[in-house]
Amino acid sequence: MRAVLAVSAYLFAVAMPVCASEVSEAAPCRVVNLMPQFWRFWDAAKNQPLSTQLSLFNDMVVTKYPEIYQESVLRPGHDESDLKTQIANFLAEAPAKIAAMRRLSDSLETGLPLYLGGFQKAFPDFACKNSIYFLVALGACSGSVRAVGGQPALLFGVDVIAVIHPPDELGALFVH
Repeated sequence: MRAVLAVSAYLFAVAMPVCASEVSEAAPCRVVNLMPQFWRFWDAAKNQPLSTQLSLFNDMVVTKYPEIYQESVLRPGHDESDLKTQIANFLAEAPAKIAAMRRLSDSLETGLPLYLGGFQKAFPDFACKNSIYFLVALGACSGSVRAVGGQPALLFGVDVIAVIHPPDELGALFVH
């Protein structure tokens, strides 16, 4: 897993300029946190039957972020019809993961600026031109470089990270 993340981070890094002279000025990373929308969904869906949860997930998450919730982003090379199966499988397993996901999601609000601030302090000329997404990846990845809207983006699957990475590893995971 660490090797996959290291390769992903390398591929993401080579897609970005590495010094400020390559762009007008060193820029902070654009971070897109999809988790608040997921939590709105979960609050509405958690006590509903699976069929209602599937409908709500589509209405509240997939249609809000169609550039993310497609097979070509989450699982390149798979058929688009697999997305519905992924969502159903995730929702069936979600109750056991929700507490850990919530802790991680809540910690992003305070921890992520610290992690990124430390990285930018260590590498002040680094210019980030691609987006970083925090999302429910439906089990597809903990961290991966994928094309979103035709541009390289770094995806962090909060659902996977919450289960496989201890909290004391998060700083290293997010900035490597």
